[in-house]
Parts: sequence; structure tokens; C-alpha cells
Amino acid sequence: MSKETAEVLTSLKKEYVELKTKIAGAEATVLIKALDDKSTELLSDQVAAMKMYAEALETRMKYIVANPE
Repeated sequence: MSKETAEVLTSLKKEYVELKTKIAGAEATVLIKALDDKSTELLSDQVAAMKMYAEALETRMKYIVANPE
């Protein structure tokens, strides 16, 4: 694996971990707000979007590992 590819992969891994942390926090917020009977639809949509992005990052990392060039 080239140095550039390794750097991209490292950057993607860091972004992925940060995103997963944000997702966990947002999901906890949704649960807390749901207990307070507050509207959680927008936040739930944001969590869903972050999860989709995390899946895309994961797919990209797997591709880079499988095809290091």
C-alpha cells in the first residue's frame, strides 16, 4: 500500500470513529427528548443521515484495503 493510500485510509478511519461517536451521542439525545415528549423527528432524520454516511465511509475503507493500488 502506498504512503498516500495509507494516509487516506487513516484519515477515513479517524472520520469514521468521530462520526460513530456523534451518532451515539445523537441517539442518546433522541432517547432523552423522547422521554420528555419533545419532537425528535428532525434529530432522528439527522441520525439516519449520519448512519448512511458512516456506512459509505466503511465501504470506502474496505475498498481501499481490498484494492490498495
